[in-house]
Formats: sequence, structure tokens, C-alpha cells
Amino acid sequence: MRSVGDKLKILFLCTGNSCRSQMAEGWARHLDGDTIEAYSAGIETHGLNPDAVRVMAEAGVDIAGHRSKHVDELKGIRFDYVVTVCGHAHESCPRFPGRTRVVHVGFDDPPRLAASARTDAERLGHYRRVRDEIRALVAVLPEALPGRPGGMSERRFDFSGARCVALMGGAYGNLPALQACVEDARAAGADVLAFLGDALGACGHSDETLAFLREHFQAILAGNHEREAAAGSSGCGCGLASPEDERISCQGQRHALESLSASWKPWLDALPSVAELDTAAGRLLLSHGSPARINEFLYETRFEEVRWLAWLRARDAVGLGCTHTGLPWIRRLPGGRLAANCGAAGKPDNDGDPAVHYALLTGRGGSFEAEIRRVVYDHRAWAERLAREGVESVFTETLRTGWWQSGTKSLPESERRTAPCCGSKGRVKRGQRFRENSSRFLSNPKAES
Repeated sequence: MRSVGDKLKILFLCTGNSCRSQMAEGWARHLDGDTIEAYSAGIETHGLNPDAVRVMAEAGVDIAGHRSKHVDELKGIRFDYVVTVCGHAHESCPRFPGRTRVVHVGFDDPPRLAASARTDAERLGHYRRVRDEIRALVAVLPEALPGRPGGMSERRFDFSGARCVALMGGAYGNLPALQACVEDARAAGADVLAFLGDALGACGHSDETLAFLREHFQAILAGNHEREAAAGSSGCGCGLASPEDERISCQGQRHALESLSASWKPWLDALPSVAELDTAAGRLLLSHGSPARINEFLYETRFEEVRWLAWLRARDAVGLGCTHTGLPWIRRLPGGRLAANCGAAGKPDNDGDPAVHYALLTGRGGSFEAEIRRVVYDHRAWAERLAREGVESVFTETLRTGWWQSGTKSLPESERRTAPCCGSKGRVKRGQRFRENSSRFLSNPKAES
């Protein structure tokens, strides 16, 4: 049993314990010495690479005292994780006793790349690039590691024949909107429907929404609303930066709990927080907030590419999907990888357009193409019904107008939009909300409202 405060024992393994694994050990000791007890070794021993020592020293990390070690020298240590950083080490990795988990995160081999370099600058450039890529991985350890002690619950789904996956989240009890999204996804050819959490919320109708999810979705994650409801909490656990925004959001949780039968709580409690979907186009890593924290807000304007790439590398995934912010976006990453926030299937994205959104990912070879789908539904009739049922105007007006009545104070300044004055409709044109690397909105065939 791991006691509180114990460090994770991680072994970085490569072919000769000469370069990549030495860099990883050096970075782990430098960046995460309080949480990680780092080691490195090789399937063979090739000696410490002087260029690896040189570029690490440039970054302020001294590995000159390291030596090349054979993995057999460390066989008496019970590791929590073995991280293989090259393909040969992964294929030849020995068996480890106990509950050691082996994770493969491959990096290019700097000596091999440098062999064809014509200048010292070009040669060292290969080492520096791999050094920085390894740093990015180590910087998000241990949070990026699957199945880490004390981490979020996880589940892997085998959809190896699927090529089109619909990602939805943030229904908040808005059943008509969710139904319209599912109808659109099926018409668009989705093989798999994945729900990324926050089925429950201010619209109430919890029992009907959960029954619909269980019937139509093949992969379902918990959001912060489900975690709080399963625990019997009246809070929402959103983690909004503004106390006022958090208070109003938690106010909506009352409607979720009042319409939730106790029989659903064990089912909610068993939902995973993170999922891996193995598909015909590769693995997708899915979370509600982030793979590290269920209520982390991953905003487009605060996009950290190195962090996303590290999450994907640690899971051998080609795409990462999330929700929680309510604002959809898509980003292309190096190596054919993809990051997407699917937005909310039960709430407009604060632009004066009452439509809702989800993400559709279509496999092309070993990667995915993605689009944000805009879906209309009878939002006026639904908002009027909720008002009759006692749902506060701060929630119903959002559905009716497409402008958020709360939550904007917690957004990054560059992503805040407010409803125009003087009665102007003031709808933000689709595409104005996106940075250059983001997808444009693609509307569904239904008529715009």
C-alpha cells in the first residue's frame, strides 16, 4: 500500500541508456524531485553520450555524473512505472515484478539523426529538439501517466472498427438539444457516440437525460456535476474563477438533484473520468476537463501545445477530446495529432446564437479530421417549459437568447463576449470566434433559427 507522500518510482528505459533515457532521468530529478524518484537504464549499455550531456547543461541540468546502466542492475527496485522512450526498448522490455505498469512514449534518436548533419549547429539541433520534447513530457508527470495512484478513474473502450466518432458534453439536462445532436450525428455517419460528462444541470430532467444517455451512447464519462451528484453534494464542482459564477452554477444543481432518482447514484459513481477509445484511425483520449483534473478549463486562448502533446504521447493517442468550458474549438498538432473541445450539447456558446454544438471526428488513415457541428432545436419552447417548471431566468434566458447570463466573469478576457445593448440582435458571425488554427463551424442541414 502506497503511503501519503511516497514518491512514484519511475524507470526511463531505452536501448543503450546513452541519451534519451538519461535526459528523461535528468529532467525528472530537476523538475519533479519532490514527487518522482527517477531512474534510467538500457537494454544494453552504450556509454553516456557527450552531446546529451552538453545540451542538458545548456538547459541548466547536469547529468555529467550519470553512467550508462543495464536494466538488470535495477532489478531489485519495485517500480511504479517503466517508461520506454524508444521502440526497441519497448519491444524488448523485460517483465517487472508486482504492479509495475509499462508505458511507451517514443522519441526520435538524436545520434541517428545527427549522423547526417553537416554542421555542429545542425547536429546539436537534433539533440536540443528531443531534449525539449522530453522535458515537455516530464513536466506533466505524473499527471499524464495512465492509472496513476490517486489519479482519476479510467476505462478503455475497443471500437476498432469505428471510423467516425461524435463527442458531446455539457447537456445540463437539456434533453431536446441532446436528442437533436444525436439525430444529427447519426445522419452524419457517426459509428460511436461518446459523452464527456455534465449530463446533469440546471435544466433538471435528470432521470430522462441519463436514461437517454445509457440507451444511445457507447462511451460515457462523468463530469463534475455527476461526481457531485453521486456524492450527494448540493455543489456543482465547476471550479469557476469567479465566486459569483460558481454560486450561480451551483444554484442550478438543485434542479439536477430534485429530478434525480437515488437509484442512479451507483451508476453515476461507476462512470470513469478519463477514457481511451481505440478506433480504426487510432486511439482517442477523452476527458471532461483535462486528463489531469475533472474541472480544469482548457480554453483555446490558453492552449499549451507541449502539455497536450505530452498527454497524447503518454497514451499513444492521436487525438484528445474534452468539454467543460462550453466553448468549442479544434487545434491541429504536430505528427497528425488533434485536440478538440466539443463545446456544449445543452447550452449555446455565448454568441447570440441559441444553437448548441458537438464535435464530429472522422478517421482518415492514422489520424482524424474534425468539425464542430452546429445544431438547432426548439429552444424557445424548451425555455418556456423550464420557466413554467420554476427554472430561474438566469438559465432560461441563456437558452432563449444565446447569451450567457452568468459564467463570463470566469472566462479569459480575450474570450469574453457580452450581449449588445439597445435591443440589437448582435449575433457574432461564425468563424470570427476562431483563431487561425481552429475549425470553422459547419452547420447541419436543418434551417437556422
